[in-house]
Amino acid sequence: MDIQRWVNAMRSDELSASRIRQAHVVLSQVLTTAVREGRIGRNVALGIKLPPIPRKEAEYFEPDVVERIASSVREPYDLLVRLLGRLGPRFGEAAALRRRSVNLLTKRLTIEESIAEVSGRLVFGPTKTHAIRKLPLPPSLAADFKRHLEKGVGLEPDALVFTSPTGTPLRYRNFMRRVWRPTLEDLELPNVGVHVLRHSAAAALIQSGAYATAVQKILGHRSAAFTLTVYGHIFDTDLDLVAENLDQAGMVGGAALEPRRGPKKLGGGLFAPGS
Repeated sequence: MDIQRWVNAMRSDELSASRIRQAHVVLSQVLTTAVREGRIGRNVALGIKLPPIPRKEAEYFEPDVVERIASSVREPYDLLVRLLGRLGPRFGEAAALRRRSVNLLTKRLTIEESIAEVSGRLVFGPTKTHAIRKLPLPPSLAADFKRHLEKGVGLEPDALVFTSPTGTPLRYRNFMRRVWRPTLEDLELPNVGVHVLRHSAAAALIQSGAYATAVQKILGHRSAAFTLTVYGHIFDTDLDLVAENLDQAGMVGGAALEPRRGPKKLGGGLFAPGS
């Protein structure tokens, strides 16, 4: 009852559902440890009624808008924007990329660590899911990486691919303040966070015909179910094409019809140029 009253008090203080759930997770983990060590008999945080997290459709930019942003950003951050907007790594994952992470021969990008700012200090650590994944580099992006590695990155395998103008690790706050927000303002685009590029990449992947499991693996989600929960509305734009292809899959005169056409182009992102 005490824990339920604590949760209810946080709701009364108008804390977000996400923040309340995070606080509850921390308490529950502490109590689970106490149970494991025999200090208490059970975890009384289990079974507490928590506020639901409202689901909303992920907002994204169309590929041409992502390219407009990238073209308006100075080097090498134009490449960073293209990477975030086409393959969708988290900002911390992109900031932690090293020369050895880029394999131009196989056209693969290895995501194995992330960087975060904790109390003003930059800390390198594992990715959010503690998993290593490989991203497929499109030829154009591979060519951009090749140029950048040749002229802007140290030869050491551990040399960071993206750094600040002074050569230090890239900080999210500084990138937002000095690069991202001024560019959006100049282009008269909505004042949204860098995370919109991750959603834009998901939309572009789906538009390219990628299945949910492929999008999941590239974005580093724990499950395809989560991918569908977040981006199901984008997958839904292809339902009409699915219906058409079901008819085309039938047999006419004993011969199969032509193979299915490519994925239908998305009608438009939730953010359009100049909106």
